[in-house]
Amino acid sequence: MADSSDSEQFSDGKSDDDFEVLSGSSESEDEMNEVPMNANPWFRVLPPEIDYLHDQRFVENSDPQNVPAADAKPIDYFLLFLTLDFLRHIVRETNRYAQDFITSRQRIRRFSRLHSGFKVGAVTLAEMKGFISVILNMGLIRKPSITEYWNTKFPSQDTVWFRDIFSRNRFQSILKFFHIVDNTTLPNRNDDNYSPTSKWIFLIDNQNYITNQNRTLVLIKV
Repeated sequence: MADSSDSEQFSDGKSDDDFEVLSGSSESEDEMNEVPMNANPWFRVLPPEIDYLHDQRFVENSDPQNVPAADAKPIDYFLLFLTLDFLRHIVRETNRYAQDFITSRQRIRRFSRLHSGFKVGAVTLAEMKGFISVILNMGLIRKPSITEYWNTKFPSQDTVWFRDIFSRNRFQSILKFFHIVDNTTLPNRNDDNYSPTSKWIFLIDNQNYITNQNRTLVLIKV
């Protein structure tokens, strides 16, 4: 009876065929594991690198070059990057764009800010310096809109300095016509040579040139 019950317990489980399948699968896995791996796997062969600096030592002078004197004022460092020649270039292109714009708009109202803003004359170098200083100070003194810098309604919010530099109309006129390049020299949008950076790449090139003039990298052969 014990033998029959034991056989019944085994019969309730998996059949002998099932065990044979499992054993067969394990044997197949063993056979796969016995497959020898490639002792020489494929890999890309690249030419040897040439050590150009084998007989040289790279030395970088970390000190800035051609800088103002130790007792120089902050404006001297400012003009180191925005040179007078570059500021004159901006003045010239701003006046050019303003004149071209006003000439091409025949129906601008007589008392429009565009006319009155330049009726006092073209933008000068001194005004361009003041314009940039106003822009920088607007980044320090935050207000909800440009007109608020000239608002005198609330004494607690009055910023006299901005009015001392420019009238509101004059500042907004310069802001509208501020230009770095001559538009007539730029390719059209449909042109193959057109680049979205064309209106300000001159500024980047100028700053890179100035930076290169004030640093020194030296290769010393030992």
